[in-house]
Amino acid sequence: MKNNKQLLYLSLVHNGDWESIDQSLDIVESISEKMIDKKISNFEGSFLTINDPDYPDRLRTIDKPPFVLYYRGNIENLHKDNLFIFMNGKLKEHREVLKKYKNINKDSSKNLAFVTNDYRINIFSHISADKNNKFLEKTIQISESPKFVNNDIERDICIATSLSSSVFIPLVKKDKITENLVYDSFISNKEIYTLDIDNPNYGNKDLINLGAKTLLT
Repeated sequence: MKNNKQLLYLSLVHNGDWESIDQSLDIVESISEKMIDKKISNFEGSFLTINDPDYPDRLRTIDKPPFVLYYRGNIENLHKDNLFIFMNGKLKEHREVLKKYKNINKDSSKNLAFVTNDYRINIFSHISADKNNKFLEKTIQISESPKFVNNDIERDICIATSLSSSVFIPLVKKDKITENLVYDSFISNKEIYTLDIDNPNYGNKDLINLGAKTLLT
């Protein structure tokens, strides 16, 4: 494996794209250290490479583990027990569902991890609401992209689920991405939760019949 500077350089050049980085590993040795230093000196974010001891062991076991993982926030959350919440929608909509989850599971010790539709992975270690009902969060946001923008939601789902022991799907859409998530979760022996919603537009009842645990709204 290449050193951290080389991995960061390739990740910055290829915006975290795994295939492009992998194809460039053999030629990075020919790139001068001066050029590498110039590129990475302009980067001010936080990151882990696959070489780092703090890199989550659970990520090392997935297909094509990220060479570099960029993060914002409390890195300790990467190593805690997470509940992955999968939702389509904007962050405002996510907050409403998270609020419901908080009210239902006040004693939950799990962190909450979710992928937003702007393709970012967010992990919350604490969720509370002040008198104005605004959420106060101790969180970490992670991405393979140094710009925190990724065009592959299935890749982000793979990373988020690898960091989580259970999955919560509030609204089960009848699409291929959700079907794959459910299948992978079952075969990985992860606990699956959903809301007990009787709506023919969603597959919540079908998921419950398959063995998912329910949370009441």
